[in-house]
Amino acid sequence: MVPSSSSLHRRPRSSRSSSSGIRWPWVIFLLIAAALVCSCTVLLVICYTILTSLQAGTGFTLSAATPVRSGDGAASVASDFMSALKAHRYLQAYQDLGDVELVGLSADDFERQARHADACGGSITAYQLSKHVAVEQEGSQHDYTVLRGKLHQAYRFTLVLRQSARGAWGIVSYGQGNMLIPAGVLCQS
Repeated sequence: MVPSSSSLHRRPRSSRSSSSGIRWPWVIFLLIAAALVCSCTVLLVICYTILTSLQAGTGFTLSAATPVRSGDGAASVASDFMSALKAHRYLQAYQDLGDVELVGLSADDFERQARHADACGGSITAYQLSKHVAVEQEGSQHDYTVLRGKLHQAYRFTLVLRQSARGAWGIVSYGQGNMLIPAGVLCQS
């Protein structure tokens, strides 16, 4: 039997042509999966950024890590001051004081006061921002609850900050009468 001319010109079916129809659904599936992975990654980065910005300067600070020091506001300065006191970095805390003449302490006097507070009341073991309010036109008040190692209960510690004409924030008043421990704490030094 002689093959017809029409059958000679036909291409034989190969296994490739049947699998080419299956490739497109897999390609589309992989593109959708890649898009979902990218979207989830972006969403995680956004959530992390929001959470870290909300937590800046609030909550119990249990590590001695140095916070990011930037001139972005009163909350940043207040948080840096508290973190520096907790970590015994007294000169760094002193540099957060805005109007040194108003506070009335030299760096050496402030360091002596901080060491005395740590000796009498114990080191700061934890602090938490309990209240923040805007005061007057260019002021801010931050009330902290502070725990010290030798004191049996937490106490309120207030920071009052003002913004200078240059826009920098600084602490103009702290504690009760610019004292780092509550009034009435007896010290045996």
